[in-house]
Amino acid sequence: GSLLINLLSVHSKVVIFNEIIHFYRFIYNRYNPLNLKSLDHLLNEQRLRLKYRMDISLDVNYLKSRIIKKKLSYKNIYEEFLDYFTKVAKKKIGGEYAALQWREIPEFINKFKFGKVIQIYRDPRAVLASWKKLSSIPNYSYLNAVFNWVDSIQHVEKYKKKYNKKNYFPVKYEDIMVNPNKLVKEITEFLKIKNEKNLLEPNKWKKKFDSKIVHVPRSAHEGKNILGFSEKRISNWKKNLQNWEIYFVEKICS
Repeated sequence: GSLLINLLSVHSKVVIFNEIIHFYRFIYNRYNPLNLKSLDHLLNEQRLRLKYRMDISLDVNYLKSRIIKKKLSYKNIYEEFLDYFTKVAKKKIGGEYAALQWREIPEFINKFKFGKVIQIYRDPRAVLASWKKLSSIPNYSYLNAVFNWVDSIQHVEKYKKKYNKKNYFPVKYEDIMVNPNKLVKEITEFLKIKNEKNLLEPNKWKKKFDSKIVHVPRSAHEGKNILGFSEKRISNWKKNLQNWEIYFVEKICS
């Protein structure tokens, strides 16, 4: 996810938000019934969350006036949040990384007929190794990542049959790392944006980010801020999983 956020956000027209809006986790269907009172509640909760967690200001009055000019609906609320932060970032196309939200993809596509979804997936052994390192949950609960992976991949297979290539594009993390030229070309074609040179120049990426909006990720294994493409990171899991964990994930994920 971090790789795609960084890759796309260096584009001159695109910005991808991570945990700023988090529509399906923090907003969608949490303020029913929708009315002016619940809209105020929604906007103020998001204002406080962004202020104290991310030091980001939210102009509640501006957003409220924009939303109530339209029909009061979750679609319009989401649209206005995306539009608001896209303008803050001085870009023209906005999107967000929605971790663990693959089951909401049909909701998104139904709401936005011109919307586009990229679902990124990864070798489940690498997913487990990363989550094992990052998770603070005790007593082997990190193994739940394996079952999340199974559910994610089952939905990839389902969505590939259900949606055409205009709306939905599944992409494998390892493919981007091994052949970035090919995958960046395919991703930009899917999004109908120009394949700009700097998308393949990670050494220049950091200068192009607004650090409040786009964060440089830390590697679970290398423990430092990392950018760009690296085949080495594909196999980091081999040094960080025990034999029984490898057996477990390969058995469950076939």
